[in-house]
Amino acid sequence: MKLKVKPAIVGMFLIFLMFGSTIAYGVLQAVFYGPAQTTTTTLPDTNIVNYRLSQNQENLLLSQGKTLLLYFYNSTCSICIDQKQSLEQLVTSSKFSDQLFLEEILTNTNNANIPNLIVASYVGQKAINNITSDQITAVLCDLMVQPPVECALRKA
Repeated sequence: MKLKVKPAIVGMFLIFLMFGSTIAYGVLQAVFYGPAQTTTTTLPDTNIVNYRLSQNQENLLLSQGKTLLLYFYNSTCSICIDQKQSLEQLVTSSKFSDQLFLEEILTNTNNANIPNLIVASYVGQKAINNITSDQITAVLCDLMVQPPVECALRKA
């Protein structure tokens, strides 16, 4: 006994099987692999903060091409207050056009081995122990993603 199946019926079955598997795949993806939970990292409103940012916030700033200045100072240090004010003026100056972010971190130690300033960017990271304006400018020119025109003029 020979079965005679019409080719149209076989074709309809295969089409139904293909559509059914596509629908089943979509349903399974929606059920088992739902929308991913994304955490949004928010940045402070100002470019100067007096606390340490979280690692996610620092990574976000670096990925945006910003340069981080981590300034460690002691409350008993008289020079540190002047350095802190000059760093704040540098960060708010239009010369660096919103590329710098300053974290002012108060420490309770008098350890001279702790660097006073750490400059970090997407390009790299450097620590400065004795802060001068020339050192800061040189390090910023080396590490900034988009250095100002003054940096090109310094190298000439």
